[in-house]
Amino acid sequence: MAYQQWTTADDRWREAIVLLMGHLLHQEKLGMTWNWLHLLIAARCGMTVKTVAQRQSDALLAVTCYVILGRQTYLAGRAYDVLGFEGQLRAALIDRLEQPDSAILLAQRIEAADALGALSDPRFLVTLDQWRVSLPPL
Repeated sequence: MAYQQWTTADDRWREAIVLLMGHLLHQEKLGMTWNWLHLLIAARCGMTVKTVAQRQSDALLAVTCYVILGRQTYLAGRAYDVLGFEGQLRAALIDRLEQPDSAILLAQRIEAADALGALSDPRFLVTLDQWRVSLPPL
């Protein structure tokens, strides 16, 4: 039901879903949160292929929910493939940035880029030490 509301009511349900993630974490219902995260990054909902705009909105909500869940803090100690999930989430965010839907606002693209950085996107060097190692010797 939450996903139906999310897809039909624009961003009005975002806050309620964010609060739900915190509540489920408090109740240690990590299985439910894990299923929710996977629904958000999936290309389909049931048998229906998501639109580009929906996939991109879902990717941003997935990042928000994942951060609320403490990223790897609570999920890594369980039988969840957290690194595989982060890879899928990075791919969804990269798709959002490289092929943005015209309905996506600039602020949302910036949010996606920030989230990608927080997920340690390996495509770009971030620290000074990484840059030093990448430079050819003089």
